[in-house]
Amino acid sequence: MVDYFHIDAATFNQFPIESIRGKVIVECEGVARPEYFESTQIASIIFQSKYAGRFQLDRDKAQLIYPAIRDYGKKSKVIQSGKPITLLAVGFGSFIKGFDVAFKIYKALRNQKYDVRLVIAGSFGHNFNHYPEVDRDFYNSINFDEIQAEAALDPNLIIRPVSRDELLNELYPDSDILLHFSRMETFGFTLLEALNFGIPVVTVNFKAIPEIIQHGYNGFLCDPFQWDGVSAIDELKMNTFQWQNKSFEQGMTYVTHLINNKHEYEVMSKNATASIQKFSIEMRANALKKVYERD
Repeated sequence: MVDYFHIDAATFNQFPIESIRGKVIVECEGVARPEYFESTQIASIIFQSKYAGRFQLDRDKAQLIYPAIRDYGKKSKVIQSGKPITLLAVGFGSFIKGFDVAFKIYKALRNQKYDVRLVIAGSFGHNFNHYPEVDRDFYNSINFDEIQAEAALDPNLIIRPVSRDELLNELYPDSDILLHFSRMETFGFTLLEALNFGIPVVTVNFKAIPEIIQHGYNGFLCDPFQWDGVSAIDELKMNTFQWQNKSFEQGMTYVTHLINNKHEYEVMSKNATASIQKFSIEMRANALKKVYERD
């Protein structure tokens, strides 16, 4: 039996490889360093998505194994008459998680007399030290302070950070549609959690997201720049009103479609709970077992 040291790439890059005993399995959220494939000590390179391994999955040592999520055993949802539709947006960082687009959709729906509420479960602001690629002028032009000020006056607009327990035990069970207009993403665990609770997702065609959300099956993919799934993504384009407006327009179309078509919503909710199977703990454990037992 071979001893394996299973480590994520970000942590592994901080270790001198000679300090690690045994064979190494490196898990990557993005493109793997070329030297990983040349190293005799690295036995396997696991990519967490097809997007992450889009240039390297056909090489020796490389394989696709999705992350896993616990099955919370939740049932699919129905739209209940007489009850407001709850839109949910989740994340840390108002800009990178697209809270501005979610807010625009909420305002447009209210103006069209839809009985909706928006819960933004997360933090506002942006850390420019961690994400310097965000255009500061465009960020400032959105005026997130104004959105927060409006929330203080509008009981249907709730903006606050939440605990993990609140998210799992209150917000997901009470929400109807997840709005996820992410400008930066590694994998998308929020999407998996929402699907687990039978929540259809309206999001963007971006990085690994289309591996989770199948357009028209368990949610809808807005596609502001008609991304082909392989080409390099110019994230600076997401720092523009053009991206924001296209995401808003397409998002409005999909959200109103779900609200106005209760039967299709119910079918999509059932599909949502079914679609997390490939991200189950059992699937990942079986795939990892094959890696560990290979030698």
